[in-house]
Amino acid sequence: MKYIHLTDGRYLGFISGNNLFSRDGLYLGWLEGDMVWGKNGEYRGTLTEMGGNNYILRQVFAVSPIPRVPKVPPVSPAPPVPVSNIVPIITPLGYSDGFKG
Repeated sequence: MKYIHLTDGRYLGFISGNNLFSRDGLYLGWLEGDMVWGKNGEYRGTLTEMGGNNYILRQVFAVSPIPRVPKVPPVSPAPPVPVSNIVPIITPLGYSDGFKG
């Protein structure tokens, strides 16, 4: 299981199988390789590890892939015990947080 944080350090949620869930176990989307798609089929970014933590980052100036057909939401697993928030990171130049703003 991978835990996902926002770039401001807040705990967003977790990956179970190839699906992304919020900290409360709500379905947020799915993964295809390292590409992350929102529950409505919109491209959200790339799963990126930095400093031992996982983030979903999106290139600001890149053309987004064509949206995908939304998938049937899976059964939500029991959410794990939430992990602590972490120190914010400086987003790499040209990237933004895929689930913030």
